[in-house]
Amino acid sequence: MARQAVREQQGITLRGSAEIVAEFFCKGLRGDGGCVEGRGGGGGGGGGGAGRKAARSPPCCDAKWRPVGGGGARGLPPHAASCRPPAYGINSILYQRGIYPPETFTRVQKYGLTLLVTTDPELKNYLNNVVEQMKEWLCKCLVQRLVVVISSIESNEVLERWQFDIECDKTAKDETVPREKSQKAIQDEIRSVIRQITATVTFLPLLETACAFDLLIYTDKDMAVPEKWEESGPQFIANSEEVRLRSFTTTIHKVNSMVAYKKDSFP
Repeated sequence: MARQAVREQQGITLRGSAEIVAEFFCKGLRGDGGCVEGRGGGGGGGGGGAGRKAARSPPCCDAKWRPVGGGGARGLPPHAASCRPPAYGINSILYQRGIYPPETFTRVQKYGLTLLVTTDPELKNYLNNVVEQMKEWLCKCLVQRLVVVISSIESNEVLERWQFDIECDKTAKDETVPREKSQKAIQDEIRSVIRQITATVTFLPLLETACAFDLLIYTDKDMAVPEKWEESGPQFIANSEEVRLRSFTTTIHKVNSMVAYKKDSFP
């Protein structure tokens, strides 16, 4: 609470903005030329597949990266989960879409809402590592998009694609005076986004097969591939329907969200 009060009084800085955005999802990276991906578990508690290097995207497309190693935190070094903020947006998607069993989530209060976050140790470590890396990239204005890809474990077919486009005002790098926007105003906007994620269960097709998730992060194309990350393809959905969701902004980072799903699976 003390840290939040200080941020409220001092306004929004580039680092403070990066912390807010990273806390909302779980960290990741993506840019003009690359995309990173991480393989998570799913399917009612089943383990995720091992991290795999996807085909390189065409030159006209942004690059994408993903964390190496899969099955939640497998392939990543262990870290104390308690010292990093949960990935609220990604946790909400994993819970609402049934990627992990409901009994592996616990209730917490955030943004004036009761949210559910994972208690699975491997998944917590996996998401926390992504969050820490994403915070660094957000501070450098390198992240352009984070995508949560949900696919069938059996067929590997992509069924849903949750896309969060990130716009960064790079002039903030040279600013010495914090920008004026209250923590309450930002949290109100984030609350609206999370409420929409929760409401999507009313129109998204039922996931009738065991599923896993991947995290793709788009970054500037000139950025070197970081250790423990690998290049990935975009994992698009053929014959998809798209729904635009709400956005939120810190005045430095703006996050626009949407979800795509297979059209022919809709009743």
